[in-house]
Amino acid sequence: MVVVMASASTSYQSFTATGGHVGPPPPLPYSFGIEQADAIKAEGGTGTTTFTFTVTRFGDASGPASIGWWSWGASSANQAPPSASPSDFGAFTYPTGVVEFAAGQTTQTLSVTILGDAIGETDEQFTVSLDGIPFGSFAPPAGTLTSAAGTILNDDASVVATWNVAPIVAVTNVGGDPQLLSVTEADSGTTALSFSITRMGNISGPASVQWAIAGDGTNPVDGADFSGGVLPGGTAQFIADQRIAVVTVYVNGDLTAEATEGYRFLLSNPSAGTGIDVGDVHDVIYDTDTSYYYGSTSNDSINTSTDPKSAVIDASQGGNDTLTGGTRDETFLLGGALTGQDKINGAGGSDRLVLDGNYSAGITLGSATVTNVEQFVFAAGNSYKITTNAATVASGATLTVDATALGSLDSANVNGAAETNGKFVFLGGAGKDVFTGGSQADVFVGGGGGDALKGNNGADVFRYLTASDSPFSIVAGQVNSQITDSITSFQAGTDKLDFSAFQFSAAGAASVVTKSTSAFSTGAVNGTGFFGTAGVAVEQASLNRVVTTRVYVDADHDGNLGSGDLMIQMTGVAKGAFKASSVVF
Repeated sequence: MVVVMASASTSYQSFTATGGHVGPPPPLPYSFGIEQADAIKAEGGTGTTTFTFTVTRFGDASGPASIGWWSWGASSANQAPPSASPSDFGAFTYPTGVVEFAAGQTTQTLSVTILGDAIGETDEQFTVSLDGIPFGSFAPPAGTLTSAAGTILNDDASVVATWNVAPIVAVTNVGGDPQLLSVTEADSGTTALSFSITRMGNISGPASVQWAIAGDGTNPVDGADFSGGVLPGGTAQFIADQRIAVVTVYVNGDLTAEATEGYRFLLSNPSAGTGIDVGDVHDVIYDTDTSYYYGSTSNDSINTSTDPKSAVIDASQGGNDTLTGGTRDETFLLGGALTGQDKINGAGGSDRLVLDGNYSAGITLGSATVTNVEQFVFAAGNSYKITTNAATVASGATLTVDATALGSLDSANVNGAAETNGKFVFLGGAGKDVFTGGSQADVFVGGGGGDALKGNNGADVFRYLTASDSPFSIVAGQVNSQITDSITSFQAGTDKLDFSAFQFSAAGAASVVTKSTSAFSTGAVNGTGFFGTAGVAVEQASLNRVVTTRVYVDADHDGNLGSGDLMIQMTGVAKGAFKASSVVF
């Protein structure tokens, strides 16, 4: 072995001695060295292969000790063997760690995991180095090393070159990993996005590799984001002695507000005798197609009708404001400051009003308070009580009331009874919500909690997605209204209960079992012969001379009624009027 001083992992930024003396760290009574144990071997075709090194402690071994270590590429890309890249290791990064020694222990094994593959490539090398120890510490024997090399032997088909890809806009840190920068979409025209494809090793002959852009993440790019209307792709052709080729794609600009979108640049199908080393780059395209406007505590007038971009208008500071949108999508942020004296006109586009404050005392919208807005959004942590105006929803339009963010202690109470020409979609949260529809065909999705839903006129739909939307709960014959929904003004001939989310079989959907009784069952409904092959059972009885209807849904498909099933209580449905046609399976 060749001798070099070793290093210890403990951090020695400062040292305070027992008498208060502050100074450099004291010398240690031991030192460390490293050498190969089993670190020249084939990578394997699949799985992982462990490369090992021996770390030795020299000097005083009477107590515990530790030494940190780190790894890195051993040589430049033009040397042989070339450096191993982060993708060669099990964690897809150059590994680091700490070797721990117990009292009396003088040797330990340091292991590095290498990923196997079936790609032909050149042999590669990496280095494992120990951290440094304070100057003047115990001197190790002559020939002790602080670094040792590992060599990954290729065991796949022979190669003459390997390929790497990186975005041109990338910068490189000390460890050699690319820190990717993302492209920002323009308002018009196109923006160039370039990548370098590098051939390493023997480049004396011609070669080629295919490339393609693909979508990535929860908001992936698609063809419309690129010039030509399709996801780009092609083949990079290299002539003899050519090391680098540049591929450029063009991102379309637009004025449409959209989420940040992810993409991947992929290499595939390398020509004979070559293999892919780094062939996958992830990045994103940022959108800047939104303008921002801010109000004050005074009575503001903000008009975005001439702005070609979508807009976010923050008028949460207060005042009686006049806010006017344009032809694109606007978001109006009112916080807890909305009053009946505000005037919010979304105009064109798909607009939304976001409220985040305590409206439990109630607010009644005037004829001009909110118009041409397609969505109300309620933020969590508050309760809301809002009465709309006939002008709130435009004729033929639909207003979605989104209370899905509300928790079990929050509530939404929205009364749309004044609406004559527009429709509502009510989306409830986890608490006890109260929704009243208008004269048109409204949709109710109450969510959790014991919601009170009133359809009024129109062919309304009451949609249930899970059993927890209105759980079965009867105690001594009484419905638990805290968790079970109640529906009033249900018109059996036109309104629908939508249970399609429960995916009943054809047999279960064939009929709805009904029964008229003088008193409701106090036990399991299936005990009275209700369900059979049907997924829905209906029981009607008179409570205080009012015909009450209970609808039971075998949500868990076990043929019995109990925990895991759904139940709804309705009033105003005449005996015998509820039919199978009132249910959507």
